[in-house]
Amino acid sequence: RCHATAEIGASPHKITPPFRELSERFPVEMLVEALKTGEISGHDEMPMFVLAPEDMRALLAHIDSFADPKSRYLETNPN
Repeated sequence: RCHATAEIGASPHKITPPFRELSERFPVEMLVEALKTGEISGHDEMPMFVLAPEDMRALLAHIDSFADPKSRYLETNPN
C-alpha cells in the first residue's frame, strides 16, 4: 500500500521508493535475511510483514527483476 510495484508510477506514500528502485538503493543480498526468516521490517512507519518462504522469494524476485540483468542476485544465487 506504500510502494509503487509497477514499472512506472509514483509510490502512494511519498517517502517510500518504488520497488523498481529498491535494487538500485539496496543490494538484494541485503534482503536475503528476510528470505531466511520470512520477516520484513524497515523504518518506523513500515509495518512488519511475515510471509511464507515462497511468498518472500516471489517478492524478492519481483524486486530483483528491476535490477540490471548482469547484477541480479537471485539468478546467480538460486538458493
